[in-house]
Amino acid sequence: EPLSQSVCWRTKRMWMDIEKQFWRDSVWMMTFDYKEGHRMWISTKYKEIPNGESAHMQMHLDLPTFEHKLNVDCAGSIQNGVMHFNSLYNNQEFRSGMIAYVVEAKDDVDEGVDERDSAYPSQRRREERLRYKRKTPNTPCTPEQQKIAERLFDKNSWTVV
Repeated sequence: EPLSQSVCWRTKRMWMDIEKQFWRDSVWMMTFDYKEGHRMWISTKYKEIPNGESAHMQMHLDLPTFEHKLNVDCAGSIQNGVMHFNSLYNNQEFRSGMIAYVVEAKDDVDEGVDERDSAYPSQRRREERLRYKRKTPNTPCTPEQQKIAERLFDKNSWTVV
């Protein structure tokens, strides 16, 4: 291959590696719908609130569209540059409950109420989360979801939230 293409590819690869290092301590979610397929969302701005909202719960509210909020498929984290695949969102019952909150919040927003102040009373969220957390402390993605998430991350095919 010509030298210019080789240098260009190495430079691009170097920037991709640097960009991945930026996400070394972050959370990710993957959504799925039949039009878009799987999409990965990633962010460093969400942190666990002790005895409160998880980083994933906060991220879920900030996904860009109502459709994405309804179609969360799985979630995990990146710790010290290594992908991890555990989240309460990987538990179907927990994920369904969180999606129900999103639907309630949308109804309130449609009526002019701020979603973070209405359908998401913090005490109710905290109690639900702790109940599910005690029930399923480490819920991994399925092996198939893990492969898809790794592929999307490795290809830099993700969107920042």
